Amino acid sequence: MRRGPLVVLSSLLATAALAQDWREDFETGLGAAKTCFEPPDGMTLEIVAGGAAEGKCFLRGTLPGKRPPEGLNLTATGLRGGRVATVTAQVRGAGELWLCLIARNGWLYSLGTVPLTDRWQSVSLSQVLVRADTSLGIHFVSHPDSPRAPAVYEVDDVRVALAPPPRTDDTDMGPWRFEAEEFSLQPEWVTDEAQASGGQVTRHERTMAIAVEATGTRFTADTWKLASADTKDAARAGLDDGPWPLAARVANHPQWGPVVGIPGKPVVLRRTLLWEKTRVWPTPEPAFYLARGSTQHSSAIADGLPGRRIEGWTVTVAAPPPIEIVGSSGFYGTTSPDPPQFRWTQFGMQTVNGRTMRLAKVAADKPILAGRHPIMSLFGLFLRTDATALLASACAQPSPPTSSPGS
Repeated sequence: MRRGPLVVLSSLLATAALAQDWREDFETGLGAAKTCFEPPDGMTLEIVAGGAAEGKCFLRGTLPGKRPPEGLNLTATGLRGGRVATVTAQVRGAGELWLCLIARNGWLYSLGTVPLTDRWQSVSLSQVLVRADTSLGIHFVSHPDSPRAPAVYEVDDVRVALAPPPRTDDTDMGPWRFEAEEFSLQPEWVTDEAQASGGQVTRHERTMAIAVEATGTRFTADTWKLASADTKDAARAGLDDGPWPLAARVANHPQWGPVVGIPGKPVVLRRTLLWEKTRVWPTPEPAFYLARGSTQHSSAIADGLPGRRIEGWTVTVAAPPPIEIVGSSGFYGTTSPDPPQFRWTQFGMQTVNGRTMRLAKVAADKPILAGRHPIMSLFGLFLRTDATALLASACAQPSPPTSSPGS
């Protein structure tokens, strides 16, 4: 069975100090500000001098109240990904304002709207940026459920502050020494050989046991793919080994687990590690923030691997009891025969790494293919919590890619 990433959501409080990394104060004009819709359906923008929250000028937008969500947006550029971005802004006016952010990992919405008055007040929202992010979209809009009425948004001193990058630690990776006499299951498989480092080598039997361990993951030989050593390009990194069978267990080693191979025949074993393919492995935390008392979704794109056809893509999610796993969703799962649907299954409370967790699984019902538009393989996991703002950390086992929102 193909293993997918194991995502563990932990209730850790965010304590990272923030430093300013981007700012728009409208002192020299509109800057990057623009309306969500063009007039007459869109708002009109103007720079006003005097009475600013900071400096001399601020931005004023007048909403016609015709097509919510309507409003204005800016794009913060020159950011560094792989960390948490916190947006703050000073706002006032008339009506209700909804602050929303968008990055590579999708939209993030404020829990509610802010009633505007004639006094400046601060609004703030934080979003995790993935490693490839260099920008962040900031949207000041009306909520779709708000009354359709004209409104005035006045905005000043928009800032983006980035938390320090997540901590990473080195892991011991050998060197190791393997001696045939220490790992062979049968004495007759070992023979004396003067050229061998320890004096003995294995002969005749072409089998082995493998156990690979790293922080948050362990896999053994029975999860590797196997083919005859004369298979064309068997050792080429770009080869699609999807059609290869899983290595069959022929014995069991007391320390290293399953023994695989074909006795008397040379074989090639392969296993693909998706290094930095997802935002949750191999760096376990931080990954997600959850706001109290709301249902939110985290998104990932199962963009596949070039030249590979990935069957049976699965993600297993473990969340501490304060967090409820509500479901999963994906785009266009029923309007086209090609995109996979991402179906989820609840397993109830289980013990994961010594902790009681709520366990669920999300699986793609069709192969994951490379080269398609990201929206065709976007998977979203919906989470709800009653706890205070939680930091969702994650650890994932290395195996086929992550996916995206389907239902």
